[in-house]
Amino acid sequence: GTLTLAGSVTTTNAQGYSGTSITLGSPAASFVSLGGGGIAFSGPVNLNGDVSIQTNGSLTFSSTISNNFTLFLAGSGPTTFGGTVNIFALDNQRAGVSTISSNQTVSTNLSYAGAVTLTGDVVITAGPTTFAGAINSTGGNAFSLTINSEAPVTLADVGTTFALGSFTSDTGPSGTLTVGSIRTRGAIALRDQQVTLTGSLSDTTDGGAIAGANFTSN
Repeated sequence: GTLTLAGSVTTTNAQGYSGTSITLGSPAASFVSLGGGGIAFSGPVNLNGDVSIQTNGSLTFSSTISNNFTLFLAGSGPTTFGGTVNIFALDNQRAGVSTISSNQTVSTNLSYAGAVTLTGDVVITAGPTTFAGAINSTGGNAFSLTINSEAPVTLADVGTTFALGSFTSDTGPSGTLTVGSIRTRGAIALRDQQVTLTGSLSDTTDGGAIAGANFTSN
């Protein structure tokens, strides 16, 4: 059935929530696990206000996250996004590895402080976008990443440990891309007005690289 959590929850142990629809916040809510226990949401999550989640254990979203509010994530440990994300803002300050399997659409800011592993082909559509940690595909696979934004995009290394299938950045006529090294098995398409590369571009099989209108390599 449906589950609605209108307030905040703080525990010393793990938290687990399940339902055919899980509504969080009214108008805002926080979920904190103080003892390092994980927090898991097993079902589609609907934000009914800005939501903050903090744990030093695992954090799992098994399905979709939606509605026009902000989601703030803190702590350490692995984070799993098992479905699409369609929200106002996503601020993931967790120190562990985040696993992304599906598309993420964010109306404003999107940021990840830790490393990211792709378990499927992913399209990111957002405003200002920051991935401070490396982005890799899962070992033995080569999933693709596309980032669409008309604002600054800042990335660390992409695919340097496990190559992506392809990488596309499109920040339109007004956006910029700053990125470390990019390594793929296929095409690298940089459709940006200004690209600053602090590392190198390489495709391990075929494809090639397309630079933006103004390309700077440091």
